[in-house]
Amino acid sequence: MLKNHLKIAIRTLLRHKNYTLINVVGLSLGLTGGLLIFVFVKFNLSVDGYHKNFDNIYRVVSDLQFSKDHLEHDNGSPYPMVKAIQNDIPEVQKASYIAKNMSYTVGIPKSTTNVDRYLEKTGIAYTDKNWFDIFDYQWIAGNPTVMNEPNTVVLTKKLAKKYFGNENPMGKTVQVNNKFILKVAGVLNDYPENTDNKMDMFISMESFKTIEPKQHIEDWGWIDSNKEVFVLLKDNVASADFDRKMIAFSKKYHGADANVFKHHLQHLSDIHFNPLYRGIIRIETIWVLVIIGVFLVITACINFVNLATAQALKRNKEVGIRKLLGSKRSHLFWLFIAEVTLIVGSSLVLALALTQQFLPVLSDWTHTNLTLIIDYQLVSFLVILFALVILLSGFYPAFVLSGFNVTKALKGNNTNQQIAGFPIRRSLVVVQFTLSQLLIIGTFVVFQQMDFFKNADLGFNKEALLIIPVFGERHNQTDVLLNKLRQDPDVKNVSFCFRPPADNSGYGGSIRYAGRDWEGFPARSKLADTNFLETFGIKLIAGRNIVTSDSIREFLINEELVARLGIKDVNEVIGKEIEVGEFGIKAPIVGVVRSFHQRSFHEKIEPLVIGMQKNSFQFAGIKLSGQVTSDKIDKIKAIWQSVYPENVFEFSFLDERIAKFYEQETMISKLLNVFALLVIFIGCLGLYGLVAFMAETKTKEIGIRKVLGASVPQILWLFGKEFAKLVIIAFLIASPVAWLSANQWLQNFAYRININLDIFVVSFFVTLLFATITVSYQATKSALMNPVKSLRTE
Repeated sequence: MLKNHLKIAIRTLLRHKNYTLINVVGLSLGLTGGLLIFVFVKFNLSVDGYHKNFDNIYRVVSDLQFSKDHLEHDNGSPYPMVKAIQNDIPEVQKASYIAKNMSYTVGIPKSTTNVDRYLEKTGIAYTDKNWFDIFDYQWIAGNPTVMNEPNTVVLTKKLAKKYFGNENPMGKTVQVNNKFILKVAGVLNDYPENTDNKMDMFISMESFKTIEPKQHIEDWGWIDSNKEVFVLLKDNVASADFDRKMIAFSKKYHGADANVFKHHLQHLSDIHFNPLYRGIIRIETIWVLVIIGVFLVITACINFVNLATAQALKRNKEVGIRKLLGSKRSHLFWLFIAEVTLIVGSSLVLALALTQQFLPVLSDWTHTNLTLIIDYQLVSFLVILFALVILLSGFYPAFVLSGFNVTKALKGNNTNQQIAGFPIRRSLVVVQFTLSQLLIIGTFVVFQQMDFFKNADLGFNKEALLIIPVFGERHNQTDVLLNKLRQDPDVKNVSFCFRPPADNSGYGGSIRYAGRDWEGFPARSKLADTNFLETFGIKLIAGRNIVTSDSIREFLINEELVARLGIKDVNEVIGKEIEVGEFGIKAPIVGVVRSFHQRSFHEKIEPLVIGMQKNSFQFAGIKLSGQVTSDKIDKIKAIWQSVYPENVFEFSFLDERIAKFYEQETMISKLLNVFALLVIFIGCLGLYGLVAFMAETKTKEIGIRKVLGASVPQILWLFGKEFAKLVIIAFLIASPVAWLSANQWLQNFAYRININLDIFVVSFFVTLLFATITVSYQATKSALMNPVKSLRTE
């Protein structure tokens, strides 16, 4: 029976090629979107889940309570905490400190005079043996104990290959910043892609003080988001028990500042998603993508139902003859299910092929390395998806088609109500249009917010500004670099600084103004030279600029800090002393600058102090004249290389660095654009099915109307008014839902657009335009049909 059903189903589908093609295309596109989202969601939900101690691994995070109204969240913790936790809290099995994202020039000696140099910006970390006891790493050579020794380094297989080729790296030496010699004491297998701990070089913690002497490693008050503490709790220990003990722990080690420093545990599963502690992607974004994936599959299924029931009229006689020859309803039902199964199966195979082709594009957009791995999760998802789509798209049409009355089927007199009643079909199309408009409105909101990011006044100039590294501890070299750059006619201005005006780092701390008590809010800090304001176009609104000095002797502050101090006249602060806890320095305020955005638009502009400290400069901002060209950059590179011949040159543009603040929003924008187009296209296929159905059922009516004098526009309106009503109903349903969703998303930004009515109007007319184009062909074809022929057919 099954074999017979499949044979008949294949013949039927081949006979109705257009119907089959439209269904396969619509379903495969919907399933492709669903599969792409599944791969992306699966990847993110599996991040760091492969560690055998996953359930018991936590990060110790710090909440800084500056006042009742000001709480800051930081994923970092002080270095002395590791030893203290292991001594004081018996529930902790292991504890480890890691200093991540160190940027170094790494030299690989090839001979006494030849050294290959590489710039490693983020993949270097300092840690100890316990890190490898907490997390799972596969050691190819060496063992974790080498991390307790000074001047040792462990490389991943990938980095060892990069540095030493096919040679055995064990025992070879690595130079750090052309000064420190480290011995390769271990090689690790490359880490899986689904991890947030993407480190390729681990330097022993014993080397930290030597290579990084400026780090406040023994200071309990020094919190840096790149310096983290991880713990492995013993089995059956609740994190809440640990957190309760941390209250007394803070009092013991932070003393009078215990009310400021509040430490607690964050589980490994939360690290990837929590925006409060620098999560990579919000969990809300994951669920939004899941909902969009469901939208795509449902839209494709609705499209199938519409087309299948529209096709039903053409199968009246086939059903009647089969029933007359003895076919039972159940036999016909399973025959139609066999057709559906073939279509869904073909669509799923095509969707898998399309997914494989589009995964590299999705990987590029999401900055991940996504692959279609055949495992039990994917197989289970495909089986469930296959069964669900057959159920959603096949059950109802099969039930309707197999239920035709024999006599009416042979006469071709089955009514609209017998063939997927028109109200049901209208409802399905309304659902499609609603989903389409939800995604269109969402796309417009994200686009406008992104446009706001690009064009809003940041309070400084970001155009034609080149950012290059410098080494502030080498005073004589930075002075030479400055003089050489000024001789280049394409260079308008140069400024040395610790960080550019806008940077995601959160350096800063408590301040005390004019002998008052410590303020109940922190101030961010920037170290820069006297050219900082002019180079970056930052406006001085009171007082004067800072003067050149080797160490901090005076401060500029921003007008936001003046306001937070409760002072209305910016001139009042000039000459007053301010103590900055981060530097442990008290110095006079000599000027006030206009407030500018120091971080992304997710956060409000914060109080700021600016001082000059030459040996802390890490970047130079170069303002170029005219259009930026590769020739201009090459000249700057040559100058830089002449000053720092032992280092690797790199550069970035300030506007590009700022754009990276919004990588997640850029990704969402691209995905919404693509998925909105997919939903619209699939929905138009469904609408085409509805129009085809109308044309079949209204053949006689159209003929009579034309005989009675109806014009072509009047016939077109007969079709137009049907879908216009559906678009309006869908718009009324989608608008409030879209407004609530978009408004909720915009709450993530301290600076955001207002959701204007024009977004909804444009969405409505875009949907209407696509619907009109879809309907026009079939409607015009029916309107131009010879009425004599249509009446004879009836």
